[in-house]
Amino acid sequence: MISMHLPSEAYQLAAEYQLGEPIRAYSTNKRQQIKSWGWIVVGVSLIFMLSVLRQNSFRFRASDLILYSICLFVPVVVALFIFIPILRAPKMTVYICASGFIVLDQSSSEAVRWEHIERVKPGETNSPCVVYLADTGKPAITLSKYISGLKELSEEIELKAQLAKHPEQTLDLERQVELSKNEQAERQQAGKLLYQTQRQYLATKDPDEARTLGEAYRLGETLGTYRSGFRGLRQRTTLKNFSWAFLLALFSVNIQPFWPTGCFISMALFVVFCVVSWIASRNVRLHIYTEGFVFIHTSLDIIRWEQIEKVVYSTGFFFNFCTFHLKNGEKLALSDYLEKQDEIKQVLDPKIRRKEVYRIKKGKSEYIDIGHLAD
Repeated sequence: MISMHLPSEAYQLAAEYQLGEPIRAYSTNKRQQIKSWGWIVVGVSLIFMLSVLRQNSFRFRASDLILYSICLFVPVVVALFIFIPILRAPKMTVYICASGFIVLDQSSSEAVRWEHIERVKPGETNSPCVVYLADTGKPAITLSKYISGLKELSEEIELKAQLAKHPEQTLDLERQVELSKNEQAERQQAGKLLYQTQRQYLATKDPDEARTLGEAYRLGETLGTYRSGFRGLRQRTTLKNFSWAFLLALFSVNIQPFWPTGCFISMALFVVFCVVSWIASRNVRLHIYTEGFVFIHTSLDIIRWEQIEKVVYSTGFFFNFCTFHLKNGEKLALSDYLEKQDEIKQVLDPKIRRKEVYRIKKGKSEYIDIGHLAD
């Protein structure tokens, strides 16, 4: 949870590590994790049991009792597999201070100053947040995935580390963060307002749209235009969705109790996660220019290359293939349904200086940080 009323321990540690005034605290919240996963386990178990009972009327025969015992045993094993790691996970508290943060677990504490952070791998769904330090001799710091508000914590650390790299700033860091967040909100609001005012024009699908927008916002020569929706059928996200739907359907067909309920569920999931996404993204498009790019989705985002701090490509199944990190701390993710993603990377690469390539593997996910833009 996030706390504004800090214990005396926070002030003692902040003074010991000379990190200034403690501001807020984040800590693990196992109860919330157990509650969230509990509802999921109960829901899936009910669907599982109803599928079995629908095909087999309840009888006290030995073969049926064995089947029912197996059906009860499977959800229990799954529940133990989910809940035991949560219960065994050590308690962790992170104190955010004026000049850095402190990680406190059951056995030790560690302090990191903002300027010593090299980069942050944000905590995604069911994965921890990893903070990499500029001193390569020190190991990265892993923040537990069970911390309540982990997404907000990782964003705060990343933003403050980024702002601390600009010593020319005369304002205190908290003031810089406040101004940065205001700037983010204003730019996002301006992008949505611009999209609404231009919506009638954007709906016409003018073939000269790229040239018109480039001239209007002085973005230079057009390097490429890329669209989404059904044009992105050949991308890996399509293969992912087809694979999941096929495996679910195959599983339900070959195991009698799950037919036809399981097949209907797999078809519904495919429609929700694939077909609906294609339809919803049919008007998404990306125009790349020599001076920046225009991304049209639910907003009209106009980004110049000098506004970008770094670009992150992701090869994981469950992530947007490209995310731009702006200098004000904001992130802009490009849709995974965009067509010709390899070509988009080739167009972007000349604008990017390959400072260093980072590869972080966690399960089936891999992030590739391409580095900072060319000077």
